[in-house]
Amino acid sequence: MVTAIIAVLSGLVVITGWASLRRARVDAIALEMAGWLNGIHANTTAATSNVNVACEVTFAGSAPYPDASEFKAGSTVFSVSNGSNSTDCSPTALSFEIPANAIGVYRIASPSPIKFNLRGNVLVGTASDADQNNMSGSAASPQDIKIFMRGQQLLRCVRINYLLGTASIGANSNASWVGAKCATSSFGGFANEKF
Repeated sequence: MVTAIIAVLSGLVVITGWASLRRARVDAIALEMAGWLNGIHANTTAATSNVNVACEVTFAGSAPYPDASEFKAGSTVFSVSNGSNSTDCSPTALSFEIPANAIGVYRIASPSPIKFNLRGNVLVGTASDADQNNMSGSAASPQDIKIFMRGQQLLRCVRINYLLGTASIGANSNASWVGAKCATSSFGGFANEKF
């Protein structure tokens, strides 16, 4: 009897541990991506020696937004460029890759290109496309970068504030696909997420 109870409790601990590990993996990718984008923003606004700097981040996926492309560990998701000196945009990393230790397949959807300008704001798509110029979009239709762990219900959304150019992360741990949304209340950290 005691052995059966211990076996059941051990099984619950293992299941909970694996769920926490999967959540940590997708959270880490979202955090690293947001940090990389914030770094591009910081380098763009700091490039005062070149007033024409516009750092353009290009999505490596083949699917048009809001559809998603699949990426595995080591895959390049974004690359950055500008018309003059490549160190103006990012002196350390000219691309964002899925970390080498990330296990699994991730479906990622992103509008492209994302342009950081010297004023500190962000443009998405063409300058004449008013709906896409605000990366955070409207409340009903945000233009988030979405990271979905295939085979799980874990979705993370990276939202770039149009005026400030900074990225924040939202979460949805009960998403059925990459097209699901992250609740507005989930942005700014994982504290509000219900596991």
